[in-house]
Amino acid sequence: MSGGEPRRDWIGRETYLLVELLSQRLAGELDAACRAQGLTAAQYPVMWVACLHEDEEGIPLGSISDGLVTNASDVSRLVTRLEAAGLLERTRSQADRRVVRVRPTARGRAVFERATDEVKALHRRQFSDLADEELEQLHTLLNQAFWSGVHLDTTEAAS
Repeated sequence: MSGGEPRRDWIGRETYLLVELLSQRLAGELDAACRAQGLTAAQYPVMWVACLHEDEEGIPLGSISDGLVTNASDVSRLVTRLEAAGLLERTRSQADRRVVRVRPTARGRAVFERATDEVKALHRRQFSDLADEELEQLHTLLNQAFWSGVHLDTTEAAS
């Protein structure tokens, strides 16, 4: 802590840096776990949504991005790559031919299940030094920190 700097400023900066570094490390580990199963970390959530969707006809392509932290054009690109890899397939909706639906292939479902086992094991390792109560507390604090910044406008954030 530099002389004269308020402790809150110092701890805020240090917390930000720790969260940023941790995020980079966790993302790298997730990407490695996914790549070991033939997916990227960006493709895995798309497979998650497609594989967990209940409708046999698949999920509408436009609905995939609804639950993800990505935009529709990114999802379309990811689905195209997953389709080319034989993990997803696109079909026209029987009810409305304008709607494109996406569903996993048998191979895609198998890859997703193996990747999910790897990801769950990875998360257990990543947080193994925390007791269950500490992990719950970390989750609560990160969630609170995430949502507290939602109302910042760009002028406020820049100052």
